[in-house]
Amino acid sequence: MRRDRLLTTGAALGGADLMVLSRAQGVFVWDAAGRRYLDGLSGYWCCPLGCGRRDVAARVAAQLRLLSYAPLDWRAHPPALELAEALLARAPKGLTRAYFCSGGSEAVETALKIARLHAFERGETKRTVFLARRGSYHGAAYGATSVSGFPTLKRGVGPLVPDVVEVGGSASDVEAALSRLGGRVAAFIAEPVCAAGRVQLPPEGYWPRVARAVRASGALLILDEVLTGLGRTGTWFAAEHWGLEPDLLVLGKGLSGGYAPLGAVLVSERVAETFRDRPFDHGYTFQGHPAACAAALATLEGLAAVLPAAAAGAAALHKDLERAAPGRVAALGHLASVALELGEPARARLKELTLEEGLLCGVEPDALQLAPALTASPRQLSAITAAARRALARLML
Repeated sequence: MRRDRLLTTGAALGGADLMVLSRAQGVFVWDAAGRRYLDGLSGYWCCPLGCGRRDVAARVAAQLRLLSYAPLDWRAHPPALELAEALLARAPKGLTRAYFCSGGSEAVETALKIARLHAFERGETKRTVFLARRGSYHGAAYGATSVSGFPTLKRGVGPLVPDVVEVGGSASDVEAALSRLGGRVAAFIAEPVCAAGRVQLPPEGYWPRVARAVRASGALLILDEVLTGLGRTGTWFAAEHWGLEPDLLVLGKGLSGGYAPLGAVLVSERVAETFRDRPFDHGYTFQGHPAACAAALATLEGLAAVLPAAAAGAAALHKDLERAAPGRVAALGHLASVALELGEPARARLKELTLEEGLLCGVEPDALQLAPALTASPRQLSAITAAARRALARLML
């Protein structure tokens, strides 16, 4: 197989450093040469049950035989209806509708559009501004890139979506921006826990204070739970840790267990009323595909079975990491990082070392990232942290 025909996210043109994965089972993946690796990042944070589950694959196969395609417009299909009910039954209070798409970036785009439409239909035509945090990540589409807080992602692709105002990481930063902009803010979008690089837990009291300020200003609160949702932080949604009741909640990644592309926006009743008399004129060809919704239903069943016992595994993960890197670990549930400060040569070297140790993980300039499957056994979690510890020790030699 030629490797130089793909244009990908993380490999140089030509494919010399492209890793070709050939199969996977549980928390293990194999490359084309037959070498086995521990998947310490659940793919791209998107395989909370691990790979190769026969129950999920069987559900998808059965759905493809029964109904291989159906749009979500004035038509729908049973898996989408069932999935909407299943998600909303577990969602934070006040969310009563579900919009399905094909992934997290599309979900963010949809949420941004809903927020502006909500203001427009209420006659608040000056509410066009999105507040977004520096260091946040919301996806690769244009709107999602515009509200992401990484300048490197915006280099050379401007002009981006207008009326985006970045704020710092404190509650007072958000409050000051809301006060300064008056009634111009359509929504504040943020991840409950920032984790695109190192895991950044919010300061004490941050979320209750921010949620009150956003609600008092008349703006909407959009929670991006693409990475943190569906068991990743120990609860169904990270919003639960702070009792948050968002107007819009965005999902992707682990929603379908990594078995098919799927994203969702959960919508509060007051926002959904925007479309009571006028349908939401926004859609995607493959949004809420029947097979993807079937995969998600099977994934939710699997998560319901493992989530109650996942806390013990998460605690062991945190303890082992802290032993390996005292004072540099930030973690919540099966989401963890070791804080680092690496130049590009050191970052590239650490990536090589983790692969040599048989570990797939995130290696960024500011962190080594781990997000193993919730189904990982205590022995597998210990092996993941041991491999990370060895790689870090070799880097320091």
